[in-house]
Amino acid sequence: MERNVALFVGTIIVALGCVTIYQVSESQDREAADRGAQARAWHARNKTTKAGLLCETHAGWTPEACDAIAGAKVQMGMTKEQVKLAWGKPRGMNETVAAGVDREQWVYPSDYLYFDHGVLTSIQTSR
Repeated sequence: MERNVALFVGTIIVALGCVTIYQVSESQDREAADRGAQARAWHARNKTTKAGLLCETHAGWTPEACDAIAGAKVQMGMTKEQVKLAWGKPRGMNETVAAGVDREQWVYPSDYLYFDHGVLTSIQTSR
């Protein structure tokens, strides 16, 4: 009942603006529920796989990150811990501090990985 009253009052004061905000909120709720359902289905299918066990052990990780790690791949947005699990310890590390941004470079045999604030933001591959 409170939601209906608030929506009604908002509609009177702001015309249709409040209705639009309410509809966006419902859409976002549906999208979040869909993502949750997809994640639960993925977990059910992958209980015994390497990726499934990784995600079970690290509850906050996405299924995409767990799949990548299980396949020895890295992707943007991974943490340092995730990259180490996927590719192992880097051959070398370099750190740069410029304009308030801490950037770290990890050196692998044919790739350079760049982290900003502990998150993988770019990959450079030698040819």
